[in-house]
Amino acid sequence: DIRIFPGGDQTEIGEKGINLSGGQKQRVALARAVYNDADIYLLDDPLSAVDSHVGKQLFQEVIGPHGMLKEKTRILITHGMTFLPHVDYIVLMNNGEIIESGNYKEILMRKTALADFLVQHDSVEDAKTRCGSIERGPEAMPIPGRKILRNLCNGTKTTPKPSVVRGGTTNTSDMLSIVNQKSSTDIGIKSNVKNISEDEAEMNPSKLIGVERAEIGNVKAQVYGYFLEVMGLAFVVTSLVSFTIGYGVNIYSNFWLSNWSAIPTKNGIQDTEKRNMYLTVYCALGVIQ
Repeated sequence: DIRIFPGGDQTEIGEKGINLSGGQKQRVALARAVYNDADIYLLDDPLSAVDSHVGKQLFQEVIGPHGMLKEKTRILITHGMTFLPHVDYIVLMNNGEIIESGNYKEILMRKTALADFLVQHDSVEDAKTRCGSIERGPEAMPIPGRKILRNLCNGTKTTPKPSVVRGGTTNTSDMLSIVNQKSSTDIGIKSNVKNISEDEAEMNPSKLIGVERAEIGNVKAQVYGYFLEVMGLAFVVTSLVSFTIGYGVNIYSNFWLSNWSAIPTKNGIQDTEKRNMYLTVYCALGVIQ
């Protein structure tokens, strides 16, 4: 990430990481947490926004038992089943409740639904690993055999095309020409990407925030005039009239309340009709206000 940034580690990050991708946000946040050198780390699924191979690398190099935080207490929230064999203690939550807990071996020995799921997940991961070795070693076997094994890993059946395996051999010169064409194409793509990246680096400098200058003084009259012009004459007049009426009603309601409190009582009892009249008017003034 630092090599990609136009300014390296001096690149300014905008508000809420506006100039970062989702994965870069997660990696920068995790790096900041590691630099903080705390004793306890609460990690809320930090590997969800990164690619699978990046997540595995982050777990191995940072979060895992052999990573940079191996001497720290780490509470990791994750949906990644591949990390569970490497943690000290597992807590399975459902709707805010703990439904199962223990280390990886204990959970497997209980023969629960979670244990069955973990065993099934491990089997799927092993199959993916075996199939991935086919993709990583294209020169290890001919193209027809590689296609057949790839289709078997994907769960489909296929038969090799006669034109591909005619005679059981392939033309070595044709294969070399295809490889050379592919290599030259890759070189062209890489050079184009490099040129585009250099252009973007020039157009988007690492510094987002310039030197700010504070203005001293009062708000000018033309600023108020601009706001009045944007709002429109009808809205301005309506607002002024409403404000005037509301302020006038507020003053009159205080005056009305003072008159109500000044009404004399007979033997400590206020006249019911006057009380109801003053109360009704005071409520109406409150509604108008």
